Amino acid sequence: MNAPVIGAEAGYAGAGSWSMATSWRYQKSDRHFRGNQEEEDRQAEGSEVINRIHMLELAITKTFSDRWSLTFGIPYFMMERSNALRDPSLPPNQFGNSPVVARTETQARGIGDITVVPRWWAFDPPTHPKFNLALGFGVKLPTGENNVQDTRQVRVDTPGTTTEPFEVENVVRTVDQSIQPGDGGFGIILDLQGFLRFGKNKGAAYLTGTYLINPSNTNGVATYRGNTSSLLPGAPGSEAYMSVPDQYLYRAGATWFPTSKLGFSLGARWEGVAVRDLIGGSNGFRRPGYAFSVEPGMTYTAGPHTFSLLVPIAAHRNRQKSVPDLEVPPRHGDAAFADYVVIFGYFRRF
Repeated sequence: MNAPVIGAEAGYAGAGSWSMATSWRYQKSDRHFRGNQEEEDRQAEGSEVINRIHMLELAITKTFSDRWSLTFGIPYFMMERSNALRDPSLPPNQFGNSPVVARTETQARGIGDITVVPRWWAFDPPTHPKFNLALGFGVKLPTGENNVQDTRQVRVDTPGTTTEPFEVENVVRTVDQSIQPGDGGFGIILDLQGFLRFGKNKGAAYLTGTYLINPSNTNGVATYRGNTSSLLPGAPGSEAYMSVPDQYLYRAGATWFPTSKLGFSLGARWEGVAVRDLIGGSNGFRRPGYAFSVEPGMTYTAGPHTFSLLVPIAAHRNRQKSVPDLEVPPRHGDAAFADYVVIFGYFRRF
């Protein structure tokens, strides 16, 4: 967004101007939660799922007038997921589970879902240099692949026995939903961004909110989670196909500018996946839940260039029950969350 809050020297973008923003986001998700309770035994026995996600994003904005702009967002993902393999022929570990003896990894990479978002300043920028509010209403296009497959290892079971030697075989399967570059659905983006300067331009408060409405129910991509009759397609609690969930991100905080170029910020960040979509069905497999984080950051602005670094640190995590979970109580799936996220950005006006 072309707001004069990302750096002390930054003002509104003029009509006819262009801007470019790039960002890199990294997170390692390996802390398992069911509800707001952490399953600490997963890491203790080495059975935790480990997701490593790198996301690069390019956003190009054209400003048409003092109040109107249009932003194209193009993400690119590089992701890998590591799962534990257990050997039931060995004695149980201290938690009463089959011990972990190996791990198998899958990967996915590619362009994600492209977004197109027009934004409009609620107040006339020339007369409101100290505060303003931008409203956005855009679309998400299903340009990201949602059926990436990779080779993974699975345990070979002999029917009726758990005493055979540990054996694995390679199979080609759809990778987990958490590392698919796209979700397979058209989406509607509701966006709000605002700022308020104070203290002779030495401080600024900010507020942002984005909600992605995904009207599609499921995308028809198999999850390979239908191994029992209760999970077959159409059955109560079925997770046979991937859901296309609503998502949200809200941020609020303040920035202090000790110099005309340097800024330090501290805020709160709340992001997650909805249990139920605002529009359409919410069936299929999803991991609804949210992370609430404390978000310190800093910016450095020099002329048209701004560099930023944000490190949201998780303070509260909650894996909520999905609609399939609610259909077959007391089932409650878990999810792996990150302890922190690193977001590095560069912004340039032309």
